Amino acid sequence: MPLRTRNAITFTIIVFAYGLSTAAARECVPPEKPFVPSELKAIERYEDLLRDDFESYLTEIAGYIACLDDERRRAFRESRDVTRDYRLFLDLVDQ
Repeated sequence: MPLRTRNAITFTIIVFAYGLSTAAARECVPPEKPFVPSELKAIERYEDLLRDDFESYLTEIAGYIACLDDERRRAFRESRDVTRDYRLFLDLVDQ
């Protein structure tokens, strides 16, 4: 098999693999901010529920930030790999 054909097949496989990895990327969804009533009576009446909402938010925001960190690392790896493959592509078309 000629080198150019072999390189083209390799490049096609790599592009297909990127499509799969991008589709599998995790979606980071921020938690909803807790609602705080403006009236003191409502705050006192629903204190336990409001406390639970705040604690849930703080737990969920930590997971959201971790998700963003993971996605950032994944995006950097992907961009590095795509840059490498772009160089391969340019080498193929410049032959």
